[in-house]
Amino acid sequence: MTPIFIRGIATWFPDVVRTNAAWPPAFSAPRGQVGSDRTFMDIPRDQDDLAGRISDRHISAESLDPFIGAVERRIADDAMGSREAEAIAASRALQDAGIDGADVDVVMSWAMIPDRVSPSGANYVANAVGAERAIAWGVDAACASSLVQLKTAAGLIASGQAKVVLLTQSHLITRSFPMAHPASPGLGDGACALVVTASEGPYRLGRIEGRSHGEHYLSVTFVRDSDPTDPPWYLPGGRSRVGSVDHEGARYLMKETVRMGVRTMRELAAAEGIDPESIDTLCAVQPRAWIPGAIAECLGIGSDAAVHTYESVAHLGGCGPVVNWHAARERGRLAPGTTLGLYAQGAGFVRMGAIVHCE
Repeated sequence: MTPIFIRGIATWFPDVVRTNAAWPPAFSAPRGQVGSDRTFMDIPRDQDDLAGRISDRHISAESLDPFIGAVERRIADDAMGSREAEAIAASRALQDAGIDGADVDVVMSWAMIPDRVSPSGANYVANAVGAERAIAWGVDAACASSLVQLKTAAGLIASGQAKVVLLTQSHLITRSFPMAHPASPGLGDGACALVVTASEGPYRLGRIEGRSHGEHYLSVTFVRDSDPTDPPWYLPGGRSRVGSVDHEGARYLMKETVRMGVRTMRELAAAEGIDPESIDTLCAVQPRAWIPGAIAECLGIGSDAAVHTYESVAHLGGCGPVVNWHAARERGRLAPGTTLGLYAQGAGFVRMGAIVHCE
């Protein structure tokens, strides 16, 4: 098989930092959130297996914290568009890779909050970085989008249809999410980018494995705030935000997050022909600070093997695995010979993992 390498990786964050002091005292009151939508807050608990026991321990520890473990998060100015944030991250990733924009063959973009329903911001990003001959399109698998992009890029390069692929992701979600919602402290803004090539780089891509669970199509989706009729997006209605049409399905996914991560990484390790215990570093989505570490602990590699950035930037959706990958590099966790595991899960519902070998 054609070796696939990641040559460049970069992030972008807004300058504005929102601390927990930004919420009024009533938000922290014992009954300050009564009547609010707590679908993504009250995670069902069990102790049926190791994953359940570990999750239960952490859920119990955060039960009295209205900020669900978050301390700071970055907030994008309204004037900053998702496409512009991605363009900044893309430019930095190309610089990190030592590749000129003119050499990019394909640009793929994912935006949690796109500036427009259509077209995708990928075309804007391509133009902004000087990728004049690139084909550009959007990819959406919600919080699993960065790994879906990576799998698509690998296929294009392996088949000889591209040599340089630029992947961008943005999560400017706070502009569409009311601060009064109990889940709002756990959300932050940011963007990131990867440069994938056939030429050698510091990270060689291994297997990418995933599964779709269409039975949970409506478990996590955009809904109209305070509008029980849930009109289609193209009709007038309440403010749009992430929510659920299938609340029981959403609670099930929250309860099963750690188990799904463990199952995916075990399936991935088997496909790669390695033991899960040989994964040195895990970078995953971070809907809570403890979830990456809980997955790592269940895999038998210890919670310290997981890198997360939740306390400083909160949940970043599909940017999470890439941001944590970048943080792992900055923290000196990716020495040559290290095996990196990536995990993501996204609405729709998709769960994916990837193995990356540090050269």
